[in-house]
Amino acid sequence: MNVFYLANQVYQLSYAKPIYQKLGGSFLVSNNRKLIKFKWKLRGLNSVEYLFSKKSKTKIIRRNIKNLSNFNGVIISQSNSRIISQNSNVITIFVGHGTGDKKYGGNPEILLSYDYHFISGPKHLAKLEDVGIKISENRLISIGNPRFDNYLEIKNNNRYLDFLGVKNISLPTVLYAPTWEWGGGTLKKLVYKLARKLSGKYNLIIRPHHFDTHLIPWLRLWVYRERLENIYFSNPNNILYEDTMDVFASSDILISDTSSLIYEYLITGKPIIRVKIGDDQDLHAMPDEMTILGKSDILDSENLEFIVDKIDYNLDEQPYEKVYKKLLSDCFYFNDGQSTNRAIEFISNFVND
Repeated sequence: MNVFYLANQVYQLSYAKPIYQKLGGSFLVSNNRKLIKFKWKLRGLNSVEYLFSKKSKTKIIRRNIKNLSNFNGVIISQSNSRIISQNSNVITIFVGHGTGDKKYGGNPEILLSYDYHFISGPKHLAKLEDVGIKISENRLISIGNPRFDNYLEIKNNNRYLDFLGVKNISLPTVLYAPTWEWGGGTLKKLVYKLARKLSGKYNLIIRPHHFDTHLIPWLRLWVYRERLENIYFSNPNNILYEDTMDVFASSDILISDTSSLIYEYLITGKPIIRVKIGDDQDLHAMPDEMTILGKSDILDSENLEFIVDKIDYNLDEQPYEKVYKKLLSDCFYFNDGQSTNRAIEFISNFVND
């Protein structure tokens, strides 16, 4: 059986990219518009040797996923999409990163339609439970977070700073990675004040959510007009050259809100400052041991007077280092660099049939 990777948006493929790097396969899209978008975003894929395997030429195929007929293979999906097959020769696996406090987009009942789920950790299961989704244990495959494998290989690597053209790598690097407006995203509210406050003092990498990447050209122009220094932009849609783990490895501290990156950043052991959001957000109710609430410094988006002091204090003192280490193990399984191999071992049960 062949292996296919399904996503609604290109950035979602980053969650299965470590599996593709080792196992290969083809990308599956559901309409012509996405076919064109994916071919454009993934152009030159096979030439990027350090990110992707060259075992086979990249294939991007279009199929109606609501009516799959004469189709054989394992479909690894990173989007909450219903897949309807007309035969029994299709195995569906859902890859949910299961870390953020925002609830699943779309209808969570669709998750029940998948044959198997790759589970990143206890928090992933707690999120399913919080939306009333109960999946039998034999369909839950505990693998950990495959993206962490890449980080553990490249941690403390400045390659991405070189890619961005960072002029002064001796400055501490602050990563600001907010979510979008669904879930309390703070980009539009905070980015201008934050850039002004940190300009010249640190390298600031601004990495918007996928749905806000269209703002990057305008923000870049604004930074130029304001003559701000050491401000750089990272595009999550450019998964070939701007992988999330590369950004993590090149940063020294994270500022975020309810983005799932705030939990994935725990693998770095580096400081986190959480932006305060309103109480009206529809977020998951998580057990205390699986939430960062109360376990980091808080930034009020309306008052950045002491932001430099907060950053310096966290960089120098690392006040939550032990807390983050425990939170990482409470939220994710394994964290040993072998999650991708666990996923491939399970998939091989079907591919080798």
